[in-house]
Amino acid sequence: MDTGQVYLERIAVALERLAAQRQPSNGSGAAIRDHRSADEASLQGLKADVAEIKPQLAKVMELPTAERGEVVREAYTVEEVAKKTKFRPFTIRQACNKRRVAGAYKARHNAWRIPYAALIDIMTNSLPPEPDADG
Repeated sequence: MDTGQVYLERIAVALERLAAQRQPSNGSGAAIRDHRSADEASLQGLKADVAEIKPQLAKVMELPTAERGEVVREAYTVEEVAKKTKFRPFTIRQACNKRRVAGAYKARHNAWRIPYAALIDIMTNSLPPEPDADG
């Protein structure tokens, strides 16, 4: 189960508890207090989840998509990738030279081209680490 599904399930549980709390009670004040404390705990958990999701969502919103009118191309130059990421062109070029960028290839005039999938990976997960000297 991926992280998004876990968060959605937590939200669904919290909403079910809130709905149950709003139903007429049988006169037992203790049951209402128990529901409220459980609801408060669920809401605190949801707030923590939302705080964790926000940075990931911000990264996703930065990705180039056709829905936002941006042109999605098959491959990008080193300079284009540098503008869309926090890395300098030199760093991206070195990563390509060391085969750390999946699918990167040299085009005309020996210039590197980075596929769209690799750009998305760099934007969401950063550049892959250099392999160890041992392996």
